[in-house]
Amino acid sequence: MKLYCDYCGTQIDTEIHANCPNCGGSYMNDEELRNELEKQRRLDALQLRQNELKTDFMELENERIRRELDRKKPLNRKDKKVLLFTVIIMIVIACGVMGRTSNRNAAGARSSAVSVGEQSMEVLKT
Repeated sequence: MKLYCDYCGTQIDTEIHANCPNCGGSYMNDEELRNELEKQRRLDALQLRQNELKTDFMELENERIRRELDRKKPLNRKDKKVLLFTVIIMIVIACGVMGRTSNRNAAGARSSAVSVGEQSMEVLKT
């Protein structure tokens, strides 16, 4: 940054000189320099925050893409075996329940027929 010496008016390049090259005066109390340094500090902080936000956004986006790919991933061999085993177990259980229910219904129908038959016999006897 270039500024002018408050004491003699000489232009000073702050990147090269620590004091005025003409009169040796310090420019550290210069209002313009302090404002410029404060502005640069704020700009650096803003750029740092912007980079942090970009990094956070990239991480979130990568995580979203990973989740989406995991959802679309086809079942692997182990997953297919587990799914097939589960379906077979469910079919066996359903067949057992249906068989038991049909046995009960058949037994109930037989007992109803026997009781109707007994009633008929009693009517004939009288």
